[in-house]
Amino acid sequence: MCHPLPVDILRRVLGIVIDTHPNHIIRGNKQKFLLLHVCQLWRYTAIPLVYKTAYIRITNSASSNASEPYRTKSNIDFVQSQGMWQLVKRLNVTVLANESVAQLVDVLVSKLAKAQLTSELGGIKRVELNMDVKWPQHGDRSDSETKRAAAAMETAAFTIASMMPHVSHLEFNTYSTDVDDICKFGQNLISQFATSLNALKSDLSVPLQNTLPIHLAHLHLSAKTDAIHILYAINPHMLKTLRLLNLPLSFSWSLFAKHPNQTSICFDNLCELALLFAGSGESEWSLRLPKPAAEKYKLRFPKLRRLHVDRLPSTFGLLFAAEFPEYLASLHVEGMMKSIGLLEQLKVKQIGLVRVEQQDADAQSITPDCYNAINHVFGSNILLHRSLLSISHIAPAIEPYNVSWMQLQQLKIAGRYEISTIGHLLKQTPRLKHLHMDDIVLGSNHDASNLHTKLSPGSPLISLNCQLEQLSVDTNQRLNKSKLMDAVLNLVAQLPMLKRESLPLLAVSRLWRSVATPLVHSWAIVECVEDYITEEDSETEDDMPDELWLTNFTFFDLYVNPVNVRKVHFYHEAPIPAYDFLAYTTKLVCSYSRHLCNVNSFEFSFLPASGLELNELGPVKETLVYNLSTQLVNTMPNLTRIETVIRYVHREDKTMLEYFTNIIRKTAHQLKTCRVFFPLQLHDVKFSDNLENMGLILHPDNYKGVPAMDTSTVKCLFFDNMSENFPWHLFQNPLTPGFIIFNSIRCLYLRCDMQPGASDNSWSKMSYSDLAKFPRFRFPNLKSLNLELCYDSYLYILRDWKATHLVNLHLTGSISHIKRFPYKQLQSVDHITLFISQADLKDQEAFYNITNHIFTAIDTYDIYLNMLKIEFDLDPSRINWPNITAICLPDDVELSTAIAITEKLPKLKRLEIGRLAFNKCPKDIENLDSPSWRQLVSTPINTKLLKLDIFQSFSEEKVGFSAAIALYLIICIKSLQRVFVSESVQEQMAGKMAVLEAEYPHIRNIKIYSGVI
Repeated sequence: MCHPLPVDILRRVLGIVIDTHPNHIIRGNKQKFLLLHVCQLWRYTAIPLVYKTAYIRITNSASSNASEPYRTKSNIDFVQSQGMWQLVKRLNVTVLANESVAQLVDVLVSKLAKAQLTSELGGIKRVELNMDVKWPQHGDRSDSETKRAAAAMETAAFTIASMMPHVSHLEFNTYSTDVDDICKFGQNLISQFATSLNALKSDLSVPLQNTLPIHLAHLHLSAKTDAIHILYAINPHMLKTLRLLNLPLSFSWSLFAKHPNQTSICFDNLCELALLFAGSGESEWSLRLPKPAAEKYKLRFPKLRRLHVDRLPSTFGLLFAAEFPEYLASLHVEGMMKSIGLLEQLKVKQIGLVRVEQQDADAQSITPDCYNAINHVFGSNILLHRSLLSISHIAPAIEPYNVSWMQLQQLKIAGRYEISTIGHLLKQTPRLKHLHMDDIVLGSNHDASNLHTKLSPGSPLISLNCQLEQLSVDTNQRLNKSKLMDAVLNLVAQLPMLKRESLPLLAVSRLWRSVATPLVHSWAIVECVEDYITEEDSETEDDMPDELWLTNFTFFDLYVNPVNVRKVHFYHEAPIPAYDFLAYTTKLVCSYSRHLCNVNSFEFSFLPASGLELNELGPVKETLVYNLSTQLVNTMPNLTRIETVIRYVHREDKTMLEYFTNIIRKTAHQLKTCRVFFPLQLHDVKFSDNLENMGLILHPDNYKGVPAMDTSTVKCLFFDNMSENFPWHLFQNPLTPGFIIFNSIRCLYLRCDMQPGASDNSWSKMSYSDLAKFPRFRFPNLKSLNLELCYDSYLYILRDWKATHLVNLHLTGSISHIKRFPYKQLQSVDHITLFISQADLKDQEAFYNITNHIFTAIDTYDIYLNMLKIEFDLDPSRINWPNITAICLPDDVELSTAIAITEKLPKLKRLEIGRLAFNKCPKDIENLDSPSWRQLVSTPINTKLLKLDIFQSFSEEKVGFSAAIALYLIICIKSLQRVFVSESVQEQMAGKMAVLEAEYPHIRNIKIYSGVI
């Protein structure tokens, strides 16, 4: 529930600031006009008033002045000056200092005395004191000093109580149980408030039996040592809340008996009862104290609503045998399995929330009595609304045949469980919604088939009405062994209500990511990957073939409504011929045609090893490939999106060329997205008038005779491998001769395929007279432009382009080409990325002149410069890039050079380093105790203006050295928030950061990730 805006308080706070006109105040008072000052007033003064609270906070002083060893924060002065005491009903006092208790109490009394002068504290009903004081014990003081301190605290307690005579709720929390002065002060204070107290919460370990009234309604007591004896003075008929912590085994209900011959104790008005016993196990208690005699009392709780019991000894069966009302709002039982067994005596008809948590580390098994007790609670005897059972330590595992938990909704169990055991357990818990396990194993009798062969869901393991919504397993073993993963996925597939599967990604690896996770998004997956199971992981020599086939098709019947499947994804990475892959996948897809009638998206990732030979098609195989592609299209007749990802070396694979050429020809009339990066033969192909996203490899010979395209709806255009014979006629509009206007284009990507060793693209050699023969292009609504290897001819194409609406710009090319880009238009562009593809020693002068000119002239939101391919040493003295916000430095850059460059970039927020030079750094820099490390961290970095937020390093060499450099930057650049390094470097840093945190505490808040942004 949100509190309404306290307008009257807000008006008073702001009134302090705005009462005086700024022109009429002296310079020293202008600070109160700062927004920060207003916020502090609101935080420390107004917010407590929303909750009707006055507060005093006494802490150690940051000043070295011995006369001011502490500092005080409070809103009492403000409340008093504004006449707002009528709002205040609570007083909160916090003392966190290293001074004597008597001295700190004097400070508290003097602070309250100012308000008492106007008799304003009389309205306070609730007082909360939190004290954490470290001060020498009595052995360090003389007897006279001890007596004076005791007298002063007694006087202070009397003074405080007289100031607030109507306090009915007192809460005294102390974290310094070894300080006797705090206990004495608390005892005196409770004694002074005794006549008016209705509620008491105390952590004091002192006897209080002579200090409390008998009419307490709410008691929260940490029952240490003799403090438990105050219960002799408590009237059980008055209690509404009773919470007793750290109870000894000697606790007895006789403390509430008023007559020796009394046989029953009735807590007539008690609504909440919490008994938390000390000790970790009954065996430990039996060594400390003798077991008490059997209780003779009959307990009655006619109005109880909430019951919480922790580590209840088995001799206290009297509690669960008590007389309870028919309905409990909550029941929370923690501790040993023996005490949980006492639940069988519980006699209630309905419970709102049940939490039973077993935490006995010595438990060996669940006895039949315990099964009966848990079955009694979670079975059909009691009507439950919400329920949780947690069993942390148990061996052997739970036996499903002894379980009857018909109303259990949440289960957390430790130990290793077989797949079949989990299935039988789910049969006994039909209302279970959340299951959390430590580990999962296959079992000796499980004969599930491997995932790389034909899968079979097998017979159902669970009932069809199972309501499980979340399954989580904290396992450290690898689930990528086919039999176990098959069994896990069979289990998951038979849970119709499952919404979240939390099997660890690292343990499940690619199998879970590729097979189960896409089911949540209604993806159909077929993968063929190289066998990545190591020798240590394989069970036998022939455990896995060289290729591993993964698919989730076989789980559709049990898991996904076939009508909802929207996407099919083929992933080919194994070193097998393309035809064999297509033959298998097409056959599989056609066998599940009933599932794929509504598929509208087809993705194909063709990333086999670079050594795979390209296919040469003969007449027979060409016909077979044609038939395969035809079958695929017939199985998915509603395709509107086709997209491929390819390694460049395999673009000329004839099987793939023929396969996708036929697919595009049969679906072009209905496609909205076509991004196919094979040099397709698309003669006489007419694309849809609704085409929005186009990506093609533009080999000119492949487009002869292709009719013109209507680009009025195209929003994203991706041209790859452009050449001087680019088929512009595809986009020519007869109504605008000489111009090609892309009104709808929002994203334009122009790329030249320049592979290593290839000859230079002829575009770079074309004269302007040749370029003038091209039509003029206009992109009036372009928002994103990406030019890779941007030659002059690319820029010539864009000569009529205006960056009016451009948001993102990505340029890749050499310095000689980038310098001709019309960068003066880019002032309104939000994100600019400049990737220098090559620059050797001869480009050095041009590099500094061009980059200094560009990055001084352009001042926009985000500018990223990538210099990874630069082949000469950078000179920081020649750099003038005041507006760069992100930079990637070249490989083998010296650390001193990197720091010098960083210091000259005042707007830099992200620093990336590919690989630092190792040859000039001392070898012992990895050792945090070495002189080289100490010398490094003592080297200052000028961070006065630096706003660096992210550091990223791609290096996987010299792991210890890379970790040391990253730690040095984290220590010296305090603005850093996130660091991205390789996984091995991250492991090195984690061990060293634990050592450095004590010396450099600010590094605790830095987040370190493995991988790249």
